[in-house]
This record gives sequence, structure tokens and C-alpha cells, in this order.
Amino acid sequence: MTRASRKSAVSRSALVGALLVLTACGGSKGHDGAIPESLCDVKVEPDLVKPLLPTGKKFHYFDSGDGKENRLCQLYVGGEKVFDIDNTRSLVKRDAMTYAHMSLYGLENTERAAIGDDGVLADNGAYIVNSCTYQGKKMSYVLYIHVSQTKEDYYEGLYAGKHLKLRPEVLRFAKAYLPGGAKVMGCAT
Repeated sequence: MTRASRKSAVSRSALVGALLVLTACGGSKGHDGAIPESLCDVKVEPDLVKPLLPTGKKFHYFDSGDGKENRLCQLYVGGEKVFDIDNTRSLVKRDAMTYAHMSLYGLENTERAAIGDDGVLADNGAYIVNSCTYQGKKMSYVLYIHVSQTKEDYYEGLYAGKHLKLRPEVLRFAKAYLPGGAKVMGCAT
């Protein structure tokens, strides 16, 4: 392989890599830095989101876009996911506690909560099932919220004996977000 063909191959590889990165982030709304004013097209007060996020850091917001049955939004700090909101419309009615224990990894210290038709609250998130009528069909709207830490914050907390305990903050956020999330997913109440 000549020097010119090697240089061309490297340039093509770099271009393909850049296109893959841009494609993978295709749903991104491009909110770098500040906390977005809406998450998955649901207006939220930044004061409700702020306590759930690491302080003094820039964020990148990713939104999967208009999903038919599912809509996912995430906040990242330095490439690490620190906040998830997953909105799902489903024909399956789930028991929130059973599902949280069997299928959701990362929710810590779960307990039933008086939110939605069936809610589970954890130190670092929530799983809420609500009735939903979509195009005349009885369905469920499921809201899953998961808060995590950057590796740096996690290890600092681990060594200091501190764990992520945001139950009151998660509950405030979830109660404010739930009606708008259901509406965005097309649920009539």
C-alpha cells in the first residue's frame, strides 16, 4: 500500500467514524450545557431537575424523538449517562413492584408509592404505571426514571459512605412530569 493510498484509507476511516457518531446521536436535540426546559417534549421546571443531577457540570441532552410506543430522554455528563426518562405506552398492564424487582436494574431501596395507578419509588428513581386510553384502546402509560452518578461521584460517595438518596426529589419530579408524559404519549385521561 502506497503512502497516498494509506492516507486516503485513514481519511475514509475517520469520515466513516464521524458519520457513525453523528448517526448514533441522530435523535439529539443538541442541548449542551444548561438543563433543558423540556424533556421528551414535556416542559419541566429546571428547579425540579437540578437536584437530580451532578452539580457544576455541563450536560448533553439526548432525545430519541417521536417514538410510537416508547420515548427515551437522557442527560449525559462527559459521556456518562446520569439521568434517564423512559416513557412507554403498552397493552400490557404491569405490576410496578414486580416489574421493578424482576426487570429493572439500578433502582435502589424500592417501595410502593402513592403516585399514578401503581407506583414504585426508589432512592434513585421511580417506576410508575398509569391507565391510558389511546385511540379508544385501554392501555398503560409507564414512566421510568433512573438517576445515576458519574463514576467519579460514585467512587467519592462510596469512599465517604454516601449513597445516592434522592427519594423526595424524585417524587417531586415524577409527580410534575407524569401528566405531561402521558399527554406526549397520546394518552387521554
